[in-house]
Amino acid sequence: MRRLDEQEASETEKAKVHRDLRQRIRLDKVGPPNPERKERGLGLTGSRPEITIRERRRTRMGTMDGFDHILNWKLKVGSHPFPGQDGGTCINEAAIVAAGFEYRPVYRVEEMPECFSRPICRFAMRLNDDANDEERQRLLPFVTRLACADTRTTECIRELYISSRARKHVTFEQGLEILEGALAIGRQADALGLDGVKTRMGAVQGRATTATSVAERPLFSKIKGWFGAAKQNEPAT
Repeated sequence: MRRLDEQEASETEKAKVHRDLRQRIRLDKVGPPNPERKERGLGLTGSRPEITIRERRRTRMGTMDGFDHILNWKLKVGSHPFPGQDGGTCINEAAIVAAGFEYRPVYRVEEMPECFSRPICRFAMRLNDDANDEERQRLLPFVTRLACADTRTTECIRELYISSRARKHVTFEQGLEILEGALAIGRQADALGLDGVKTRMGAVQGRATTATSVAERPLFSKIKGWFGAAKQNEPAT
C-alpha cells in the first residue's frame, strides 16, 4: 500500500509539473534562441527566427556531408555488443564514443551517461530505428550534440515539446525538425573538436574484429523502437 501511495504521489507531482510548464511556455513558439532578443523567464516564449525549412535542410545536408566523410561511421538499427570496422551502431551508442566514454551497448536511454538528455536521446533512438539506411546517416551530425542534460524542469520542457509534436506518425524530415527544436531548448552540449571526435571513434573502429557489427537482439531492438514511439505518443498530463 505504501509503494502504491508513493507512486500516486509521484504521478501527482509529475502532473503538477506539466501543468506549471504549460503556464510558463507556449509550445508553438518554442524555437532556436535569438541572440538579439532579451531573455525573459525561461527564454522560450519569443518568436522563431526567420529561417525557412529549406534553409534548415540545406544546412543539415552540408553538415551531414562533412561528418559522413570525416567520421566514416555507419549508423544501424538496434543495440550492438561492439562496433565493427565500419562503426555500425545506433545514434546513441555512437554519441557515447564521440563524447569520450567507454563504448557500451544501449538498450534503454536510462543506460546513457548522466550528461545525456533522456527525452532527446529517446527521440533520437526512435528516429534511428524507424529510418531507412540512407535517412539514418543524416543523424550522424547529432552525435556531438546529445550530451546536453539540463535541469529537471528543462528536461520536462523538452519532453513536452517532443510529445506535443510527435504523438502521431511523423516523417523522418519532420522528426529532424522536432529534434532540432528540442536541442535548441536549454543547455547546449559542450563543443567537441571534430578531430578529437574522429580520433575517439577511429580508435574504437581500430579495435573491431569484424567488418561490420551485428545487432545483439534484433527482436528486442524492434520492441525498443515501438516502446520509444509509445513513450513519445503518451498524452501529457
